[in-house]
Amino acid sequence: MGVRFEDGSPEQLFHALHRKHSIAVDTLLYRRGLGNIGQPMILTILSQRKDGTIASQKELAKILRVSPATVTVSLKSMERDGYIKKLVNTQDQRCKPITITEKGRDAAHRVNDVFAMLDAGIYRGFTQEELDTVSGFYRRMLENLDAVVSDGQDS
Repeated sequence: MGVRFEDGSPEQLFHALHRKHSIAVDTLLYRRGLGNIGQPMILTILSQRKDGTIASQKELAKILRVSPATVTVSLKSMERDGYIKKLVNTQDQRCKPITITEKGRDAAHRVNDVFAMLDAGIYRGFTQEELDTVSGFYRRMLENLDAVVSDGQDS
């Protein structure tokens, strides 16, 4: 089956949903004074840690499923803006733990509020059975993508 990027096709609808969700996140974060956070999920991840700290940028990149370079760029601006701090690792200077600041914790609460609002809005009117069905479709698509990548199906 080839890509059918036409109104109503799964490909078009998936792209439209992803794009609209991204715009909604950006808009709502901006309205709450958080438009300068490049990767809001970094704050969420750190705030959910018992001590607010993660061992390394590499670990953070793995959790977010993005490149270490992407994390580096985000962390640099987040540190400059006072949301996070890089700690000194006396055992290994190449590996610097990252911790959330009080300003970062406050921002993380506002980020979580935005995502809770979006989740409530996007699934409004869905029954539990429908949510379970959607979740099943998402899981199957993720598994299919993993299979495509691991099988080397690039033709």
